[in-house]
Amino acid sequence: MVKTQQSTQEIETALGTFKAGASNVVVAIKRTENTSQTAVNEAQAVTNDLNELTDYVTQINELSVQISTSAHEQNSVIQELNRNMSRIHDMVDNLNAKEQNVRHETENIEEINEQLVRIVNTFKLD
Repeated sequence: MVKTQQSTQEIETALGTFKAGASNVVVAIKRTENTSQTAVNEAQAVTNDLNELTDYVTQINELSVQISTSAHEQNSVIQELNRNMSRIHDMVDNLNAKEQNVRHETENIEEINEQLVRIVNTFKLD
């Protein structure tokens, strides 16, 4: 009987150790589960942040394209303005030259008119 009692006590001790070990394992599994869930949540937050960052980068790229297009358009407009200003300058120069010619021709006409008046006056009857 002593042997049976001793064996029973050894079994109870082993079961107690096993229960304690099992409890420790359960606690460790719960802790691992919590840690894993936290890691999953943090990974999801990082993914969300990366997606948001990707959206911002896309918006920046789109704005860069718009700015580039606007700058190109502005450059085209400036070039067209420069061409037009050059044409206007050429037209003004041309008008100035024509104005000089008109003055010269007007002076010639005045001279011819004076000559005609003198000639006509020589033929006047009193």
